[in-house]
Amino acid sequence: MSVKLVVLLSTLLAVSIGTNIYLLKKINEQTFVQGNLYKNKTNNVIKQNDNVANNESLTPLVADNKLAVLANNYQENNKQSAEINLLIAKAEQLFFANQFIAAIDHLEQIAMINKTSSDLVNEQWLAVGKQWILNRKFSLLSSFLQAYLARFPLDEQWLQLKIDWLVAVNKPDLAMTIYYQLIANAFNRDKEESWSHQAHQLFQHHIKTLKNQKSWQSIINFSKPLIVNDIDYPPYQLALAEAYIHLNEIETAINYLENIKYGNNYTTQINALNTLIDSIVLADEGIKLTQQGQHYIVEAILNNQHTAQLMIDTGASLTVISTAFYQKLLSTDNIKTKRKLNINTAGGNETAFSITIDEFWLAGRAVYDFEVVVMDLNNFDKADGLLGMNFLQHFKFEIDQKNALLFLTPH
Repeated sequence: MSVKLVVLLSTLLAVSIGTNIYLLKKINEQTFVQGNLYKNKTNNVIKQNDNVANNESLTPLVADNKLAVLANNYQENNKQSAEINLLIAKAEQLFFANQFIAAIDHLEQIAMINKTSSDLVNEQWLAVGKQWILNRKFSLLSSFLQAYLARFPLDEQWLQLKIDWLVAVNKPDLAMTIYYQLIANAFNRDKEESWSHQAHQLFQHHIKTLKNQKSWQSIINFSKPLIVNDIDYPPYQLALAEAYIHLNEIETAINYLENIKYGNNYTTQINALNTLIDSIVLADEGIKLTQQGQHYIVEAILNNQHTAQLMIDTGASLTVISTAFYQKLLSTDNIKTKRKLNINTAGGNETAFSITIDEFWLAGRAVYDFEVVVMDLNNFDKADGLLGMNFLQHFKFEIDQKNALLFLTPH
């Protein structure tokens, strides 16, 4: 065979290989779109010897073998790509037709051929699920979740989306159950801590809502099952203790408080609830007062965690706390200004402002959404403020000066 002929064959072979590679690359660039949701480009590139075109010693037999292998690979990749494209298009069609079980069947088939493609389809379905929540298409998402989680009950991404859906439809108790299901099956410390943190945040948010509604029995129903999963998380016990105090089931409240391991983070709340219990127990016998000269000081509890020493002042129309005590409230509570006031004092008019206390307790007696004035109180080193008539007017009250006792009875 002449050198010219070999060169000619080699050149034709190079052109053929280059053309096949170009066509294969174009075919493998798959785009599947439903409402421009799906897009997937495969990156399978057939590697060839860069020196083939310049190898003058290549024989026609070797060239034929190379072409045969290339053509076979091309056919296999093309066949697989076509099959995946067909499955994706069908899965997409079924998904948007709300035929979820059939769509999931096709997703499984895609995963058996190409896991990356099935993951991309799944990600797009998750994005649609999140959009359903935003658009309040709850029944649609519920139907898909039921079908999907029946097939893949431990799928973390879809379980997380189910939590979001349950919160959106106001079922936080079921959402908490799923959080603890995820924690139990995590076997990964970072994931456990992340889900525990999210569960605790959800709990605190829902408990705050129930407290504002004074739904004490609902707090008990929500909190009790959680202790089984996380007995060492004090806020579960604190919420139960507080709810039972409001329902006047003091012994039960005491039992929950005794279960809490004392720590710096919760000592203030524990002590405040114990003080509240003591005041309720002693209420019928009279509230012990501390005498300060001609005045009497009584202990009150604000928002179930701040203990204040208040001087009884029947001449004050509103209850007052000092600026310093107000700063303590701000450290833990979300306090908003109610209104600005001009206050008549012995030194003349002073500008002040008032705030709203969610719960104001004194000896087992509570007033909710209670207005308290904040102002500078000079020479008040023994008290945090004044107890005014806006509290006392809710009761028949009597001060036993001889025994330093305050009696409060309902009107």
